Amino acid sequence: MQLVRESFQQHKVRSDTFAPAPRQLGKRNLMDLCYLMGEVATTAVVLHAVDLRLPYNRKPLLPVPEPAAPRINMGEISLAWRRRSVRVQFLL
Repeated sequence: MQLVRESFQQHKVRSDTFAPAPRQLGKRNLMDLCYLMGEVATTAVVLHAVDLRLPYNRKPLLPVPEPAAPRINMGEISLAWRRRSVRVQFLL
């Protein structure tokens, strides 16, 4: 989480923050996380640039009220994350 915060807030990540990331997440998951961060940033820039807002007669759907927090099994989440197939393509 610190890696994401530093990336978005300071536009760079300290070496001591990045160093454990490949061990903790794995190289593939780290790449997926960085790709996802880029997608979120891109979407935010586009939405901000066009000043996209809901029509005046539509009720916002967000923020969604939070239900009671369920117990989360991190092993299942980790397994589900590894099973997904996201392909990152680089344009050269």
